[in-house]
Amino acid sequence: RLTGHSALGSHTPGQATSPDVVLGMGLSAASGHSCHLPVGAAAPHHLELITTTTSTLSCQPVTFTIKACADATCSSLYTKGVSGTLSLGGASTAFNIPSNSSQVDQSIYSGAVGTVAASLGSLSVAPTDTAKPVYCGINADPSSSGSCNIAVETSGFVITVPDHAAESVQTMKVQALSAGSDPKVCTSAFGPGAVKSVNFKCSY
Repeated sequence: RLTGHSALGSHTPGQATSPDVVLGMGLSAASGHSCHLPVGAAAPHHLELITTTTSTLSCQPVTFTIKACADATCSSLYTKGVSGTLSLGGASTAFNIPSNSSQVDQSIYSGAVGTVAASLGSLSVAPTDTAKPVYCGINADPSSSGSCNIAVETSGFVITVPDHAAESVQTMKVQALSAGSDPKVCTSAFGPGAVKSVNFKCSY
């Protein structure tokens, strides 16, 4: 955060007593008040690209949280707004963090399979960390050295398990999915009416 200093130069008529200028920054004016006013950063230090997804199917979108940080540790947030493009495997989509906000969620389908990289570009405001303007957090805390890679396949098993306590029984959903003729729509990987045996093991 930056600090601005307010002052009043020569003025007419003057005043015999000292101080002849009193200030109120968010307070009633008084002689003992500070002339310093905190102001927001002119540009973000870096942007963070965050998701819990490490692997996915090409027919499923990945949702990222894009956060604007005012300092290296992101303890202060940049809230003056920033827009740009989110890219994943060659596909891209626009994002916009509005003014008075510091983050936005944006979903995107990968444009390729294999190990693909997520990235941000065409930013409306250039981050001050020119060496590493985007910190990635792929199922990890965002950092300047964090990987931006996600594994994308055309087919695979999708296992959905609700949160539950250890040593308790919970029903899970197992799906075998594959990208269909529409690459953004998942279909059954085994075909209609197919019955398959699946061995499943859980550990923690």
